[in-house]
Amino acid sequence: MSSRKIKIILNPISKPLKILLFLQPAIHLFEKAGYKVDLQKCLRFGDAEIEAKKAAESGEFDIIVAAGGDGTFNQVINGIMGTDIPLGLIALGTSNVLIRSLGFPLNPIDAAKIILEGNVKKWDLGMANGRYFAIMASCGFDALATEETNLKLKRFMGKYAYILAAIQNIPTYKPYPMRVVLDGKETHYRPIFVNISNATFYGGTYKLTPNAKMDDGLLDVFLFDSPSFSRLIYFALRVILNLPLNLPEISIKRAKTVELWAPGRVPYQIDGDVFGTLPISVSIRPKAIPIISPKSLIKKHERQEHLKAIGSFLSKTNHK
Repeated sequence: MSSRKIKIILNPISKPLKILLFLQPAIHLFEKAGYKVDLQKCLRFGDAEIEAKKAAESGEFDIIVAAGGDGTFNQVINGIMGTDIPLGLIALGTSNVLIRSLGFPLNPIDAAKIILEGNVKKWDLGMANGRYFAIMASCGFDALATEETNLKLKRFMGKYAYILAAIQNIPTYKPYPMRVVLDGKETHYRPIFVNISNATFYGGTYKLTPNAKMDDGLLDVFLFDSPSFSRLIYFALRVILNLPLNLPEISIKRAKTVELWAPGRVPYQIDGDVFGTLPISVSIRPKAIPIISPKSLIKKHERQEHLKAIGSFLSKTNHK
């Protein structure tokens, strides 16, 4: 290629003020470093995935940058899977769970500087019913609250719109008995919700699975096994206050594959967006996605892998 190019895929309604203050300075940093920047704004759900796929398969770009929140990141990840193009992340969302879990900077200018350093690490992804996820797949009450959240209200209230939807649905929600299969071993629960996590954080800075890591080749499965909403409220308060979650209703297990089935309608969400209802089949995909990461997070052998990957990627693009 005659010049280096970056494709930025932007959700322009993520955080308008943050976009106004930080996006153009970040673009200026890229241009100052010699990159030609192609900015793509995606307003409709699904457009970011389509544009990411087109950009990755075109061979025109050295880097694809997702600028938005966790939903935008999920779409872009699903769009570029199957290619070797490095992914950069700029946080402009409500909760920024992926950015926090990876230990990346929340400031877009700092994120742009890390992207320009170009250090790539391959991180694990989960797959749920054929869709990749970076953070989690969950089902039950939290997915229902996500499904019932007013999106217009979310723009003004942020994550508190989810809390409002949850409160409104507490009186009518009834948990179903659920069949849970972990690595082929079947157990039975009646959980209010189940969270299958690839990442440390949940809903912002909350920790349901504090030992989850995005480079350990495992999923952390959190089950709240109780039909009592008074206990759920007690649990939620402990989460908010960052108190130990040593409650008898809670089970945390680790597995490479997870299957969930229930006799009634139980919605599931993937990285904050509802995609369907149970049953669901989930698995881990180790080292599935190359993300430009802070150098401090990359181990020595991973740097060697990165150099080989960059050489292979450049060879492919130069032959197009």
